[in-house]
Amino acid sequence: MISNNILSSEQILRTIGGVYNNIHLFDLEKDAVQEIYAIEAVHNFLKEYGNKKSIQELLHHVANKVSTDEYLSSILEFTNLSTLEQRIKGKKIISFDYVEKYAGWTRCSFIPVEYSPDNKLRYVLYTSRVIQDDKNHEENLLAQMDYDEHTGLYNRRALERDGKHFGKEGMPKDLTLIAMDINGLNAVNHTLGVEAGDELVKGAADCIIKVFGSKGKIYRLGGDEFYVIIDMELNELVKLFSVFDNVTASWKGNLAKGLTISKGIAAHAEFPDLTFRELLAKADQRMYQEKEQYYKSRDKRIGENLQEPESFSLIMQKAYSGFVSLQFGDGQLPKLFVDDFIANFLGFELTNTPEKNYEEWINRIHPDYSDFISSAIEKIIIGNQTEVQYPWFHPKAGLTYIRTFGYRDPNFTDGVRINGTFQNVTNLVHLQKDRLTGFYTNEAFFQKAEEILMANKEKNYRFFVSDIENFKAINDRYGNEHSDELLKYLAKSLKNLCKNLVLAGRLSTDVFVCMQEDTGKVQTSKEGLKFQNAILDGAPIKNFVWKHGVYYTRIDRNISAQQMCDRARLAVESIKGNYDVACALYDEKLDKFVKTKQQILENMEDALKNKEFKVYLQPKHDLRKNKTGGAEALVRWIHPVIGFMNPGDFIPVFEQNGFVKSVDEFVFREVCLMLRRWIDEGKPVVPISVNLSRRDFDSVDLAEQLLAVIEEIDIPHELIHFEVTESAFSDSPDRIANTIRKLHDEGFVIELDDFGTGYSSLTSLSEIEFDILKLDMSIIRNDNPDSPRNVLDMCNQIVKQMNLKSVAEGVETEAQLNRLKKIGCDYIQGYYFSKPLPVEDFENYLANEA
Repeated sequence: MISNNILSSEQILRTIGGVYNNIHLFDLEKDAVQEIYAIEAVHNFLKEYGNKKSIQELLHHVANKVSTDEYLSSILEFTNLSTLEQRIKGKKIISFDYVEKYAGWTRCSFIPVEYSPDNKLRYVLYTSRVIQDDKNHEENLLAQMDYDEHTGLYNRRALERDGKHFGKEGMPKDLTLIAMDINGLNAVNHTLGVEAGDELVKGAADCIIKVFGSKGKIYRLGGDEFYVIIDMELNELVKLFSVFDNVTASWKGNLAKGLTISKGIAAHAEFPDLTFRELLAKADQRMYQEKEQYYKSRDKRIGENLQEPESFSLIMQKAYSGFVSLQFGDGQLPKLFVDDFIANFLGFELTNTPEKNYEEWINRIHPDYSDFISSAIEKIIIGNQTEVQYPWFHPKAGLTYIRTFGYRDPNFTDGVRINGTFQNVTNLVHLQKDRLTGFYTNEAFFQKAEEILMANKEKNYRFFVSDIENFKAINDRYGNEHSDELLKYLAKSLKNLCKNLVLAGRLSTDVFVCMQEDTGKVQTSKEGLKFQNAILDGAPIKNFVWKHGVYYTRIDRNISAQQMCDRARLAVESIKGNYDVACALYDEKLDKFVKTKQQILENMEDALKNKEFKVYLQPKHDLRKNKTGGAEALVRWIHPVIGFMNPGDFIPVFEQNGFVKSVDEFVFREVCLMLRRWIDEGKPVVPISVNLSRRDFDSVDLAEQLLAVIEEIDIPHELIHFEVTESAFSDSPDRIANTIRKLHDEGFVIELDDFGTGYSSLTSLSEIEFDILKLDMSIIRNDNPDSPRNVLDMCNQIVKQMNLKSVAEGVETEAQLNRLKKIGCDYIQGYYFSKPLPVEDFENYLANEA
């Protein structure tokens, strides 16, 4: 046995942690083994032979004793010492998973401990441990990720995976794809609410399962979009569809109106040259053609009304009971064009002229709403889409309630034409109040608010929106019953304490809105905090954070009530995480943000296509070597008209809508191509850090995607660092941790960004093997060396204790630099050395330094 003075068992166990079956230290120079911990079979082998047998013979003995036949050849290849140094070079650890005869899934690993002066691997630690529980947990998570929670059907992820399988293995000759979509779901969601829409989706799923469940595989891709993959001859499938039509027509849920579903079918036999994805697109195309016919069958339009594609597309979103067209012209009487369906719905005579239709409609509006309707028409004429609800006298049924959606047709030039829909909502009036709080539902609130705004043009109002931060955590902790009590208490308190209250609504689970008369006095943040404290003191649940946002109608009266509430909610979002502020106003700064965000959303796709995004590199200065030790890749947007766009404006928008994934993919590929070029041209090369955002981890196979690019462009793994921000771990931490481990095991350096700012730092550090911690710039700027509770010192102690490297971000002054040198920081990143540079400038920066 080799001497224990190289690395004691206790030191090794403390270094690597965990529970292992085998831990051995191999001296490759002397071909000797030090046993630290071993199963009986291995212990007896060493007891009998000691170091008389080679390390390779020990490994072969272990493999033959424990590995199943399926994995034996693979593990023998993995434990081949002749190729070990080549495989482990530049990596901290290499591992191989196999099925052990008695314990199930097991992971064996080689961990380099020490290299000789001539850079030969001298000491390596060999470990094995059972990971069966980890595998079970991972498989359960992956299995859960394949299913849609609402219907129990397979989801988009499962469809994509099965599509890849067919791409590799080929499709059976009778494979057929069926795309399905519920007709009228938007109308149900809009009129009866999301719960009713969910019931409709569940009913559709039940019908599809009943007919196709035993014969094919069914997927729900969100909303009302379903797909079926079925292996069946077309003539048999046609018979099945007649059964399906009968099942859907006779479906009787609480909606009690039956169910219609548009379908599109694409068979491999019909299109043998199409790929799976192309076949899916063909099924989609046919389904939408059928869906268009469904709506056209309800649209007996007169003359040329609503013929333009743009008009038809927009009106489809609001297609409730039927289409109408209101027309005004100079010197002409207003005309209301209606089809037979609407004429019957309104009780009109079919012999009416368009002028008579308009006269009957306008005269039967409740007198109290005449000005309201006139204001709505004026609003539409100046270009705003508007939806209104009003009482109307039906010639036979008496007082009814009508909801009308309308917009001005931009393609009509002979006067003004308003296209829209009518819907009878008399039976829905009783559904306008939220049962829990007594507040109006969001749809009813917006409708009532519009009525008030239009009827009182001379008055100003304010919308006061309240939102509980992280209400889900409260619900999980206290349960639904106690959470409901809290919501009822808050609703009652708002109603009692909000002065000049005109209208109150519940926009979503924990979001309330109060419409108040504007007294001319702007509420200060201090008053908002006082108002909040008055409510929180008596709350049935303590220790929760409540935020408020305010929008004043005098800022812009021409937008809809819903947009006003959206802006108040934006004010709420602007103070989330700031626990000193309870209330925020929508102001010019937020208004600029809204307009900038809209500009970003409109231009982002073209920007990526036109290569307006550029990679910039900010150097990382190695304090020990006193030279550049790497760089961080950052994205910049150079718009051809606007010019340089602030990353602080567009990055948060991309993270919110998911476009950041596309941008990150672009940056990563550009960095790999850049490194390849540097290597080929013999230029100075340093490791480059690329950022992985929270949205990147939505891809289950992220590690595989990144590795594919690396292998394609042929980049040494040690030249790529991956930066992961702490906030990424707020969603699916186990899955993200697993992805990071895969990347780390492949030899990539992993950096934890923004260390010291989030709640998850210590948890993340204890579970994931990071190599570098990046100290957030706020810690550097707020550093007070004389404080007994100095955060920078504490963070530095953690870094050193865990034997990690550190990077200090945002270093701008010599005093900051000297302070970081003193505590032993490894790398400096900030304007003191360099701002982010275009790639060419960074190349010159490295060349000049060399």
